[in-house]
Amino acid sequence: MADPKETNEKYNVKRFRSVGKENPDYGQARDWLRAVGFGFHDEQRSDELIDKILAMYQADNRELTGVYVNEEPPLHALNPGFPVATFGTLENKLNVGFGEELRTRQITAVTVRGTHRRHGILRGMMTADLADAKDGGFAMAALTASEASIYGRFGFGVATFERSIKVDTGPKFRIRHEPVGRVEIADPRVLLDLAPEVFEQVHHRTPGSIVRQDSYRHHVSGAMTRDGSEDKAIKCALHYAPDGIIDGYVSYKFAGWDTKPYTVEIVDLVAATDSAYLELWQFLGSIDLVEQVSWPDAPVEDPLVWRSRTDAALRLPTTATCCGCASWTSLQPCQPAATAPMDGWSCRSGMRSVLPTVPGN
Repeated sequence: MADPKETNEKYNVKRFRSVGKENPDYGQARDWLRAVGFGFHDEQRSDELIDKILAMYQADNRELTGVYVNEEPPLHALNPGFPVATFGTLENKLNVGFGEELRTRQITAVTVRGTHRRHGILRGMMTADLADAKDGGFAMAALTASEASIYGRFGFGVATFERSIKVDTGPKFRIRHEPVGRVEIADPRVLLDLAPEVFEQVHHRTPGSIVRQDSYRHHVSGAMTRDGSEDKAIKCALHYAPDGIIDGYVSYKFAGWDTKPYTVEIVDLVAATDSAYLELWQFLGSIDLVEQVSWPDAPVEDPLVWRSRTDAALRLPTTATCCGCASWTSLQPCQPAATAPMDGWSCRSGMRSVLPTVPGN
């Protein structure tokens, strides 16, 4: 696809939106999604799961791009309706500080079938989309790369980091903080509505934050796992500020009695203030029969480090993934997103193109 003549002869490109089952173009969106699943090694998705994912895509107003072969495939090969490459985009707002937000082109679901590599397909899709974004007035594009080395040639660079932590919540665990609010257990399904509302508070207070995709609320509430089933292990606690406003939550689950030490895994922790953040950690440290709390998506800069009464309570085994941003030299250069919120706290505040626990990538 690097050569337009080759593109015309060998491939054709289609752009379309996610649609529901009643739409005549439903089959095109369904096959595109199955091609994405193939590219990310998912099991074959049921029609019910596909409908759920496409509904989330509609909520995000995603644009889907597919590259299709022009020639008839050989006997038994996938039919031409299945794209050999996929590319998805959506628009969200990036908090750039000082009360300002920047329209950002988010890129996701980038796949190229192995049998069609080295034809310039990825370069063609990315170049065309970034040019279209520039013409549309975007100054920023963002993605999280499963293969980071691929995207530097397109102008992407590291913007944010996260890390995996394990916190010993045994008898020595203490946080130097006097509570000002309260934490209460809730039905995790309330997060379908509450999670976006609380994150909105965090987003407006956090330079570098970007608005979340619709799939987050389904994942953190346990409403839908990657295979479309309900995650019945997820529990939820809410933080209430002194005025009664809900300004934080934690979604978590027990790792099981076979896991030693007995561990609670954080699925999502979002807090609009440092007090809410620390008080949610105080709650996590108080859970009976639990010796450790793990969080694979913790912020790099974390007040927990300074508020814990013992350094031994916090173990930092790895520095995790990063997300990237791109800019064009003819526009204002991209500024790196904040490595951690300055006031609000949240895991994964940036866009992720590959969400290991969320269906639809």
